[in-house]
Amino acid sequence: MYNITASMTKSAGSIVCGLIMMFIGSSASALLIDGMDGPFQSSGTTEVGAPISNVKGNSGTPIPNVLGGQRDTLLEQTAGNFMQTNFEINFDPGGTSTASPPPTSYYSHSNDSGVNGTMLFQYDGDDEATTPPDGGAISLNKTGLGGVDVTDGGLSTRFEFAVVSNDSANMMFTLTVYDMDMDEATVSTTIPTIGSNVQVQFSALETDNAAIDLDNVGAIEIEIATTDTAWDLTLDGIQTTGEPPEPVPTMTEWGIITLMLGLAGAAFIRVRRMNLAGATSIA
Repeated sequence: MYNITASMTKSAGSIVCGLIMMFIGSSASALLIDGMDGPFQSSGTTEVGAPISNVKGNSGTPIPNVLGGQRDTLLEQTAGNFMQTNFEINFDPGGTSTASPPPTSYYSHSNDSGVNGTMLFQYDGDDEATTPPDGGAISLNKTGLGGVDVTDGGLSTRFEFAVVSNDSANMMFTLTVYDMDMDEATVSTTIPTIGSNVQVQFSALETDNAAIDLDNVGAIEIEIATTDTAWDLTLDGIQTTGEPPEPVPTMTEWGIITLMLGLAGAAFIRVRRMNLAGATSIA
């Protein structure tokens, strides 16, 4: 005996499958540059013109969630002698956690009244064995990352900075990317005074230098600076990302075919049911 209910269920399932296949798509890709976590890292200075270097991570103990396994920083005070500019990475924003490491981590930079300072992040692989002495600069290895594809196979289209808070209307991020052929491209962008994701499109870097090869990157530098004093900034992370790709065309075609077959099957069952009902009444 023909099981109409089961057949209708199968047909409905076919229709649903067809709709799912029509609208299925992949998520956006992302390459993490710095998750702003790992071992606690901090520096502070009260002296103008005396930069403070700080290096975390090496080949023996690379930092997780940091591109190249090592984060080099350079903090420099530019105004306000005898007052402090300082930063911390991997701290508890609420100040209530006793866990180590804290459950939530950020990069936090603060300046005392009348103080200004600049901050440089450098991602160039394991090129610093130890932190240079106070006043010493961090060296840049322009090929230290060995040729990273920051486009993630063409899926990523921009750098993205997760800004939690910022109280300087003139805050600037300056991003410089070096490729393995020693080409470099630089783009500066203003940071809003509200928490948001700030983006630097790959196309902007390519406009600065058409020769830059973003699928063969050797080093990345990010400088934070402003003309204001007493500013505070909290940053959650840096990554590359892109828009979700369109559904795969072949999947759409198969989805349409499956949907049409499902509808055809449902129509056939309906006609057959009507014919069987008619035959019974005649008898």
